[in-house]
Amino acid sequence: MGSVREAGQGLACICKDGIDSIGGGIRELEAHGYLIRARVRNENGQLGSIEYTILEQSKEHWAYWSRYICINRYMDAPEPVYDAILKLVQDKDYFVITTNVDHCFQKAGFDKKRLFYTQGDYGLFRCSEPCCQETFDNEAVIREMVTRQENMKIPTELLPEQHPIC
Repeated sequence: MGSVREAGQGLACICKDGIDSIGGGIRELEAHGYLIRARVRNENGQLGSIEYTILEQSKEHWAYWSRYICINRYMDAPEPVYDAILKLVQDKDYFVITTNVDHCFQKAGFDKKRLFYTQGDYGLFRCSEPCCQETFDNEAVIREMVTRQENMKIPTELLPEQHPIC
């Protein structure tokens, strides 16, 4: 992801506010669901530039993310390379540490107890407050968000609610 500092430096050239002030504003917009930073892949599938999307409200935020999660976590079939890797290790004592959040290792048949996702998993929700370590499967709600959205907004009743422990 592009850093807030990099974005702030670019905006500081055209705004009267300083880098720290702009960076704080960017982080606040992102934390409240009004700004999305996403890495853009080039035609070879390599990560490239950062795309910033500014949304009017959380209904748009979750419309965007539900589509993004559904496509990357629930719709894409694993690339053949995952099958090839599995064949190499399936009869061995292996453990995979990955930055993938798209679940391709597990979709290809890797034992989920032998996988560690350093950047999380698009298939899980967790509380936005650090009250617990528990995660929650999100497939049903993500698919419903995608199905029921209109004009790039999800219905209010589908907005993820605050975790009951908080």
